[in-house]
Amino acid sequence: MKYDNLWAGSRYWLPAFSLPLLHWVKPFLPFLGLPDFILKQPLIWEQIYTQAVLEYQTSIGTQHLSGKDYDQVIKEVVTKALQNLGSQAGRDVAMDFERWVIAHFCCHELDIVLHKWRGLRCFSERRNAYSSTFLFS
Repeated sequence: MKYDNLWAGSRYWLPAFSLPLLHWVKPFLPFLGLPDFILKQPLIWEQIYTQAVLEYQTSIGTQHLSGKDYDQVIKEVVTKALQNLGSQAGRDVAMDFERWVIAHFCCHELDIVLHKWRGLRCFSERRNAYSSTFLFS
């Protein structure tokens, strides 16, 4: 997996960080592969996330940042949140959570493979639909 563009267009990090805190997601959390600490200590993660959002809002302020400036703000906020998680839960938990976010939200290679698979599947379904007509039998 390549992480060259991990921060480019980094609009996924804060929404990914909020996922364990959403009420409608709570029944599904044990199935998502999140680190156990986040499942068992949601209040600590909520504090870390809230602090990250406040720092994000403070850094962005009334500015309309884009491109590398925006990506840099996200990188700083996310790095600090992960360091905070590491200091409270252990380095392994922070690394596991970072990997989880990357795998499920930032890894565009997976999107590309799934998109190709979806196209192949649709082609196959169309082909099967045509083969059942009297013209192609």
